[in-house]
Amino acid sequence: IKKMKISIIGDISLNNRYIDLYKKNINPFSEIETILKASDLVIGNLECIAESSQGENLFKKPRLKTKLETLNFLLNINLGIAAFANNHVYDNCREGFEKTLGVLNDLAISYLGASTIESNANKPLLLNNNNAQIAILNYVTHDTNPKLPENADVYLNFYNQERSCKEIRDLKKQVN
Repeated sequence: IKKMKISIIGDISLNNRYIDLYKKNINPFSEIETILKASDLVIGNLECIAESSQGENLFKKPRLKTKLETLNFLLNINLGIAAFANNHVYDNCREGFEKTLGVLNDLAISYLGASTIESNANKPLLLNNNNAQIAILNYVTHDTNPKLPENADVYLNFYNQERSCKEIRDLKKQVN
């Protein structure tokens, strides 16, 4: 089995100055791009959701948003998996979430931790790499204050210790 080099980066928020840098065709990631492109897989917590014409989640502050085209910077950091179980996933309501997913699909970036289908939000991401299977799990805790309205139609994978431990035990039987 060939070793797999995985890089896990923290929060990715391509808002504010990144929008301007993208418009000016300036790569803010030039110093780390080579390191991340040497990874077989880069995983990051995507907190910048595309802006929405339908408005923002007024229950939540601060709210983060970016332009659709600015999400192309994700290619510069070689992002392979976007973790969405976070407190900003509904900042721009369902439309912003779906626009973001559209860009991720176009860029061939997988995602997990949130979905417009509740059962999909809770699914681990299973990957095959050179005869090795790995599972990626992504959770958010209530104390990070995602503040989804009661009628929100985007679902998050909320952390529950008992369920999470069971998922890990079960997945250990299926993956490497």
